[in-house]
Amino acid sequence: MELVKKFRHQQVKNITNARQSVCGSGKNGIVELEDGTSMCARYEKNQYLIFAEALAFYLSRLLGMDNVPEIVLSKTDESSDQWKGSDFQKLNWKENVEVALIKWLQNASSETFMPMAIQNAYRTGKPVNSDVIHYTAPLYSTHSTATAELMQWGTMIIFDNLIGHYDRLILYQPVGKRKISRRSITSGLYNSLKSPNGKIWLIDNESAFFYQNKYRDPAYNYIQLLNFHDKMLKTMCIFQSSLVVELRKLSNLPSPFHHLWMYASTFEPLFVTFKKDYRFNEFARFFNKRLDDIIDWIDHCKALSFEK
Repeated sequence: MELVKKFRHQQVKNITNARQSVCGSGKNGIVELEDGTSMCARYEKNQYLIFAEALAFYLSRLLGMDNVPEIVLSKTDESSDQWKGSDFQKLNWKENVEVALIKWLQNASSETFMPMAIQNAYRTGKPVNSDVIHYTAPLYSTHSTATAELMQWGTMIIFDNLIGHYDRLILYQPVGKRKISRRSITSGLYNSLKSPNGKIWLIDNESAFFYQNKYRDPAYNYIQLLNFHDKMLKTMCIFQSSLVVELRKLSNLPSPFHHLWMYASTFEPLFVTFKKDYRFNEFARFFNKRLDDIIDWIDHCKALSFEK
């Protein structure tokens, strides 16, 4: 968390409009801090999106993941040390609005594609297990890079399931009467980047946790997401052991979501400004239920492994 602490106290030296290829569209901005670090500044009317972005980051760290970019929340204030002289109004931003400052990944630009083993598992319903790694798919037994990428996908599938991400893997889901996916299963993964060293970065996590139409009951969106995320989860039966350890620790707590919220709040002062309504407990319940389902699947895979 050292970078988070460092970024939080740095002054904004320059701010410009975001571009589609850099930090997205809308009212987002590109911020340069005093040490030269570039940050994507996410500016949204919907407070839920800003806090979902931050909460996804803190969950990643709680689970021992390092492939979600650092983020700090900040409130636009011309009189503050951080924003003084930045002239953020030129982006049509208002005073006293929470924004998310997210570290820009300079060298991560390549697309990542769903590994063939997971594609096959998605189509057939037969999960990737140790047999696939060692016997039926020579690529994974002879190329450590391919195996590492496969394991990263396994972690991503769990992460997106747990946070209920609505704008990454879910785009592969067939929708409508004609059951047409918004993205082909063979196309590049949306809202992700790959570094030259092969690390897959999970970006734009605003479409999670609280990403719901404010006039719609949270249960509606949860049901829409559930079947696809469940199907994706069951494409994998091997997972990073360190991730499983942290998932079990979280699952054993009386209220996993409350623990996550308190963990994030210890690092992010602006979490106290979040306006909770009746949906907050619903989101917590769905998160805890997803975590239980993930643990059940991991245990199922473990039992199958022991039987063999």
